[in-house]
Amino acid sequence: MEVHRTALITLSIAFEFAGICLTIYAILSSSWQIVDLDNSMHEHGLWLDCILQNKNRNFTFSEFTRCYYKFDFDRNYGNFDPEYLASAEVGRHRFFGWHKAVIIILCISLCTGIFSILNGVLNLVVLCIGLCLPRLSELCSLAFTLMFAVTVLLTTIFSCASEIVFYWFASKPQNKFIGNIDKIEQKYGFAFYLQLLAFLMNLLALIFSLVAAGRVYYQWKHRRRSSTQRIYLRY
Repeated sequence: MEVHRTALITLSIAFEFAGICLTIYAILSSSWQIVDLDNSMHEHGLWLDCILQNKNRNFTFSEFTRCYYKFDFDRNYGNFDPEYLASAEVGRHRFFGWHKAVIIILCISLCTGIFSILNGVLNLVVLCIGLCLPRLSELCSLAFTLMFAVTVLLTTIFSCASEIVFYWFASKPQNKFIGNIDKIEQKYGFAFYLQLLAFLMNLLALIFSLVAAGRVYYQWKHRRRSSTQRIYLRY
């Protein structure tokens, strides 16, 4: 039973760590939405936008990529040429509230994910070394395992919420299409699917943590019932 629980918690920690790494990469990436415009490809991220010039030519990344911070664009919005501001694509470089909301949700997901990993490691230490009193070891182990499962659950919820919020706003016509007459559709980029994969990693971590918590609870309940029966027979 202890070996099984150790394996389940270890697997859960591994998947949770993978989800955190994928989420960090997704936040830093500019390819949440991509659109092809003539000889350039535009990538629109949560806080960073990049333009790949002359995409049909075999250039290196540094030679054909220009990147802009959304918050810098908003800060200098009034200083741009009116003709440039009137272009259909320029509005995609704004730092909207829903971008900020997705970033905040993902940061909360990272915090709960890191806390869950620390909790899981502490759980393994308690399981392998035994930091609790012998009489309270089972109850202590149950508390740590349940706390670990709860933190993984919170990470999974926030990870899923970030995808839902982004998908909801990115699917709106004013955010999905560029242009009034010849509308060009923005597609979901690599970072969007990377965060979806991160959510799946969190979900797998949640499944393993719940199975571990269920095993601990069943073991604790069974031993408590056996102890109660022995006391009853004694009297």
